[in-house]
Amino acid sequence: MSQKSEKLMINKDFVSDIYKKDMIYGLTIRSDIHKGKIDSIFIPNLEEGYNVVSHKDIPGKNKIEVFGNEMPFLAETEIEYLGQPVLLISGPNKHKLNEIKEQIKIKYINEKPVFDYKETGENKLLTFVRGDSYNEINIAHKVIESEYYTPAQEHYYLETQGAYTEIDKGIMLVYSSTGYPFHVRDSVSDFIGLSKNKVRVFALENAGSCNEKIIFPSLLAGHCSLLTYLSKKPVKMVYSREEDHAFTPRRHPVVMKYKTAINNKGRITGMIVHIKLDSGAYSLISPLVLERIVIASTGAYSCENVSIIAYIYKTNKIPSAYYSGLGEPQAFLALELHSLQIARASNADPYIWKTNNLSHKFLPNGQKIKNLKTPEILLDNVVKRSDFVRKYGAYESNRKNRENIFSSSTLKRGIGIALCFHGIGITGKFSDSINPAIKLVLDTNNKLRIFTSIVNRDECIILKHIAGSILNISISNIIIEKCDTFFVPDSGPPICSHSISTIGKLIIQCCNTIKIRRKKEKLPIEIRRMLKPKLNPERSDNELNMSLYSEFAWEATVVEVEIDSVMLKPKIIGIWTSIFAGDEIVTGQYRKKIDRDLIKNLEFVILKQTVSEDSENYLSSLLSVKELIPSEISLIKNLSKASFPKLIGLGDQAITGLAPAYIGAVSQAIGCEINKIPIYPEIIDLILKKEKTDED
Repeated sequence: MSQKSEKLMINKDFVSDIYKKDMIYGLTIRSDIHKGKIDSIFIPNLEEGYNVVSHKDIPGKNKIEVFGNEMPFLAETEIEYLGQPVLLISGPNKHKLNEIKEQIKIKYINEKPVFDYKETGENKLLTFVRGDSYNEINIAHKVIESEYYTPAQEHYYLETQGAYTEIDKGIMLVYSSTGYPFHVRDSVSDFIGLSKNKVRVFALENAGSCNEKIIFPSLLAGHCSLLTYLSKKPVKMVYSREEDHAFTPRRHPVVMKYKTAINNKGRITGMIVHIKLDSGAYSLISPLVLERIVIASTGAYSCENVSIIAYIYKTNKIPSAYYSGLGEPQAFLALELHSLQIARASNADPYIWKTNNLSHKFLPNGQKIKNLKTPEILLDNVVKRSDFVRKYGAYESNRKNRENIFSSSTLKRGIGIALCFHGIGITGKFSDSINPAIKLVLDTNNKLRIFTSIVNRDECIILKHIAGSILNISISNIIIEKCDTFFVPDSGPPICSHSISTIGKLIIQCCNTIKIRRKKEKLPIEIRRMLKPKLNPERSDNELNMSLYSEFAWEATVVEVEIDSVMLKPKIIGIWTSIFAGDEIVTGQYRKKIDRDLIKNLEFVILKQTVSEDSENYLSSLLSVKELIPSEISLIKNLSKASFPKLIGLGDQAITGLAPAYIGAVSQAIGCEINKIPIYPEIIDLILKKEKTDED
């Protein structure tokens, strides 16, 4: 490939934009059963230039690996979920490929699939025990029990999953809209049987969400690379919106059951939590998600006696994978709704109950809180701005004094509050293999070039501002180099605020060094930094060492809603959020991210479920800004009292508390407890009818 054409390819924003004259196309043949074995495969006679590829044609290892967990690139004998890739076909005409696809016949031996976690055995057990929660339950003044369910959620991004590959001078070139290009490189290397220095990955700019643009692109890049390796031709594979919607991974469905003991003052004395996480057919990133759910499941509330038992369940659904928040949205939805139940059982305002039960030294898991007053400061801020105490008291009085939502006035109001944190950093043993690195070059023209595998535009802008503020260089003179694994270092996966908290700190170190050296050295100056992972204490795979996060970002959110008792459609009256994510420099860029995350979190609770062909319910991300009213966001800074910028980060999903605050508000407005999502008029109607039936 010429230098000119290579430059043109890298500057493409989407795989769909890539075109070469001799390029051919790839297509995936998928299983049409949920569970079973492949019995036979019929392939018709093919015209010249068309090929069908199976697992037998793989020159390397038929597995994609994430944190030690594996999944096959192509099914060999066993089928574990509907839509599992079985064959690949390639050729110059896309319409002809679809014709061949219809002619290929695969016979299966069907086996009974499992869709409900209750029908399958536990795949993994994770526990945490502190004190004696069972004894506290036995002697408690009151015991509050509740169970919550959060379903799978579909991803939505500007471009569907796609990859383009070609061979140039013995090097496999891979173009992918991935957020983790070095995982693509390593996966393709193992799959094709090439050394890592023979695979070169170009990560195209990702303007939208990174949701499942972290792991799944490696699978598709592997498929595309195999077709190129065998045909010796450039190959492009881009999923249709329908294929992407039906067959790519989703957010993990989770069931959380709480049993909490309180004393006569409403203080928590003991808590038992059972967590059931559905990994789908393969558990790739599920153990990491489970750890984060376990850590978040008790929140920031003081409790000396805690027992947490968590399971991963394997089902014959599409594998669950990376989604914003990595389990924290599911955990805090359940915890904050449960805390609302406890507050009501204690006849307390939820805000008063929270401040009375906040831990001021350690979380229930034993981890020390560095900024002790942060949660309280955020709660006070958001409560004052929203007038929460007055409104909650008035709406609660209305709820208690009416027979049901259909009595008295047509419009009913409710207000909810939530307090959440975001754990910074990749936890425990999952960080052992990650050595994030960065390179900075200050050129002779006083322009700064940053070499990193981070490709998210929002994060890149923030990193540029961090560097510019230290070196006193205009942002227009700072360049984030295009992500090419031959020239940029591996900066690690862009999850858990890693891009800001870790890479941002490395950039600060590099810039401070450049600042000193440029006074006595000629330009250019090149600086590299790598962060070695901390040695994690040894523990059993089934025992959680909870002191894992380096920092926490905090958030308090209040949501007020109004419901028409005829149409039963909740309308948001106001959203108030207070956030502490470090002493961040780029407030404007963070505000853009927060606006998008508000939509992302609201989608989590209000979108109707779509029933897919594999009998699985999931939520689809199709909201627009019009669904939201203007929100009041407050970024709280300078809580650390540090002399340098304290980089923490907003995380993958900034406004985690929007969902539980919204559900809490709807619950108060309709006068019924809500224990699962999504919530829309038909579901509210069913809840009200069930409540009436139970009363009768």
